[in-house]
Amino acid sequence: MEGHPTSFHIAIHARPAGLSAGAPVVLRDATLRTLDVPEELRFTPWHISFESACERLNHLPRMFVEPDGALVWVSTDDVHPRWQLDGNLWDRESRLLELELKGQCTARAWEDLLDALQCDPLRLMIRLVRHGVFVEDAEFRRWAFG
Repeated sequence: MEGHPTSFHIAIHARPAGLSAGAPVVLRDATLRTLDVPEELRFTPWHISFESACERLNHLPRMFVEPDGALVWVSTDDVHPRWQLDGNLWDRESRLLELELKGQCTARAWEDLLDALQCDPLRLMIRLVRHGVFVEDAEFRRWAFG
């Protein structure tokens, strides 16, 4: 049985080199270590193309990605409680710029998502949209999945 789904609104970005630690924030009674991301580095393109990202994600079971980058991904009927993610892939000059996601999923689904994109979690940063902060993937997992 999978863990309890956690709700979030995030954007996954490529992590540029040389970032330093930002000020810690407290969210949901947890202190998170943030990243200080200069404005000019906030939208560094990923290593893969937009089309490749769409194709890779479409291979996940129950993932539906439209040609414009809109997506929805739902859990199987035997997962309780059920989860769902809605989102968009955004591009710049044919390369993936960010993957925005809203909803909830399990830690296992998160792993499957990153595996499908063939991403090294150390090369990612997660923007917590509502809170306006960037965190490392490991920090996001600790906060979102416990």
